[in-house]
Amino acid sequence: MEVCLPIQELPAQLVSGHIAPHDPEVRAYALAGESFASVEVSGAETSYPAILAAYDQVCEWIENEGKQRVGRPRETWHALPWAEEPARMTISWPYA
Repeated sequence: MEVCLPIQELPAQLVSGHIAPHDPEVRAYALAGESFASVEVSGAETSYPAILAAYDQVCEWIENEGKQRVGRPRETWHALPWAEEPARMTISWPYA
């Protein structure tokens, strides 16, 4: 699993993709520009196994467009499950 946070710029202490010497497990890098198919889900739809339907929906759209999935899907949480507001997230999958 990879957990990401947006940052304004890559840290100056970045060495070979790692923020050294603080923690070799923490990396900072720029994501390449890609085309994504995405769907937003909320509430109970964000829980397993209901979330699988959203992944299926994204995959189906990519296939119907005659495209191929490339890379790994991404989950962007806009409101976390334990927050006071209902959970809300976007599933995005790069395609070509």
